[in-house]
Amino acid sequence: MFAGNKADMENERVIKDTDLQELASKYKAKAFMTSAKTGQNVDEVFKALGLAVSEKMGSK
Repeated sequence: MFAGNKADMENERVIKDTDLQELASKYKAKAFMTSAKTGQNVDEVFKALGLAVSEKMGSK
């Protein structure tokens, strides 16, 4: 799982959305662009992470 930050500052980010998606695709992983400032996708990242851990542990 990959999580980029500063979704609210698109023009100032070092990693662009397309770069993040390409990296995630390469590793067959999920990718999220987040913003700590606005909260964009923060809950989604933690939910996806919890689900991934749960699936790896064999419980749902």
